[in-house]
Amino acid sequence: MAAADWGALSHSSSRPGEPAYIDTERQKELEAVTGGKRPGNALRRSGTPEEFARAAVFLLSPAAAYLTGVMLPVDGGELRVL
Repeated sequence: MAAADWGALSHSSSRPGEPAYIDTERQKELEAVTGGKRPGNALRRSGTPEEFARAAVFLLSPAAAYLTGVMLPVDGGELRVL
């Protein structure tokens, strides 16, 4: 569904997305298999589940009422675009 159509039905069609390295048990399992690859993001650390949750809560809150059709990268600056 297009953002314009969805916007009429919901206050926000935006979502947190593209989470990079979030420090979870699953991420630790993946690092064990991949040889402990560490984040290549600007912050040089993994994110926490709480940091990802705060982005999700923001997008579901009235503060994001005018946002629609966007994806918010929660990646510590891994997606670096000039």
